[in-house]
Amino acid sequence: MIIKDFYDKATGTYTYAVSDPLSREAIVIDPVWNYDIENKSLSTAGFDEVCEYLLKESITPLAVVETHVHADHITASQLFKHKFQTKTYIHEGVRQVCDSFQVSFHDEAFDGLLSDGQTFTVGGLTCKVIHTPGHTPACMSLFINESAVFVGDAVFMPDFGSGRCDFPGGSAEKLFESVTKKLFALPGDTLVYVGHDYGPNGRPVKCKTTIDELKKLNKHLNSEVSQSGFVEMRTSRDKQLNEPKLLSISMKYNLRGGLSS
Repeated sequence: MIIKDFYDKATGTYTYAVSDPLSREAIVIDPVWNYDIENKSLSTAGFDEVCEYLLKESITPLAVVETHVHADHITASQLFKHKFQTKTYIHEGVRQVCDSFQVSFHDEAFDGLLSDGQTFTVGGLTCKVIHTPGHTPACMSLFINESAVFVGDAVFMPDFGSGRCDFPGGSAEKLFESVTKKLFALPGDTLVYVGHDYGPNGRPVKCKTTIDELKKLNKHLNSEVSQSGFVEMRTSRDKQLNEPKLLSISMKYNLRGGLSS
C-alpha cells in the first residue's frame, strides 16, 4: 500500500491518494476543490496536483471516499468523476445531515452510501468502514489493509486534539465513544491519518500519528480522559469557535456530492 498526502494550506485540509502498488488502482480520500472566498471563484489547483501525481505514477483512481460532509472546503469528487470515471462514496449518515440542513437528499449525489462495518476492495486494498460520529452524524473512518486508518475530523494530531461537535447533529458524547471505543480498539501501531492540521505553536504541519500516540498524548482524547470531562471541555471550547468561513458554499456543494445544483 502506498499513501501519498496532499496539503491544502488555505483550509488546512489533507487529501490522500491510497494505492495498491500491484494493480496501480487507488482510492482518493477527501479531495479539495479550491474556492477563493474574496473572488467567489473555484480553481482546480489541488485537484491538478493530485492528478499530476496519479498520472506520473500510472495510478488509476477508482473511488473517492468522503470521511464526512465537509464544512470548510468543497469536495473535488465531481472533478475526479469527470476525468477518471471514479465512484463517490460517503457514510449513510449523510441523510441525517441533509435533514439537519433542511436539504432534500438526492440519489444521484453519490454512487454509494457506506454503513458501519462494511468492507470493500479496490485493487489489493481491503477497506473497512468504521462509523465515527460526533463531529457530524455522517463521519466515518476508513481502515485500510488493517494497517492505516483515515479518521477525517474525528481526532487530530496529539497536540491539536479533536474535532468540534457543535454542527447540527454533532455530539461530544458520541465523539468520545467513537474515538475511545472504536478507534482506540484498533492495534496500537495502526497509522492514523488526520483530516486537518494547522501546525499549532509554529510546528510544521503533520498528517500522521498512531493509535498508541493518541491514547497516550492526545490533548483532548486520551486513555486518561473521562467522558464527562471531555464533554465539558468540548462544549465549552465549541462555544468560542467561529462558524467556518466556507460553511454555506461547502454545504451547497457537499450535500450533493460536489454537484452545485
